Amino acid sequence: MAAPAEKKLQAQRDKLRQCKNWVNLPYSNTLALDIEAYEHQQDRLTEIGWTVYCDQKCIHSFHYIVLEHQHLHNRRFVAGCKNNYNFGQSIVAPLAEIIQELQTEFTMRPDLALVAHGVHSDLAYLRKVGVAISPSIRTFDTKDLFCAYTNNPQNGRKLAVVLQQLNIPCSYLHNAGNDAYYTLKALLVMCELPGAHNF
Repeated sequence: MAAPAEKKLQAQRDKLRQCKNWVNLPYSNTLALDIEAYEHQQDRLTEIGWTVYCDQKCIHSFHYIVLEHQHLHNRRFVAGCKNNYNFGQSIVAPLAEIIQELQTEFTMRPDLALVAHGVHSDLAYLRKVGVAISPSIRTFDTKDLFCAYTNNPQNGRKLAVVLQQLNIPCSYLHNAGNDAYYTLKALLVMCELPGAHNF
């Protein structure tokens, strides 16, 4: 393996090691997030979903549909599934209200870790819509964790492939609530947490 690739893989391994240590702490807080945007205008957010993992258990999951853009559906590049949330009732609300609810999560848990599949993209969306996030927030990207898990620095695959290779059953991906939940489950499996497949 070439030196740059080896260096990248080592950084990914370090991140996976940090993640394992984090989720095994008895009082760690982790928020898995997914944001869906309209495929033809990426600045129009259509869904936001998150799942919070605290005290080594899932404490709640949310799926919000953005009221202002409820009429927008992704079809060309991905099959949108905004009406197929698997883990509860979807909530239709104005974007400002959704952002306020999400901001409360960050305010209540200032030491939480943020998890996403492509975390830098989601961070950019959050900051663009006004969510106040500490520059030093702890983040974990399941794309990078999967690279470390498979010992391949270029293996940042899409979520569906990661879930398949981790033997995690899933349905209705590209629903923000579902993707957030499955992203968290993938993280727990890669961290080899006992019982993660039954989470």
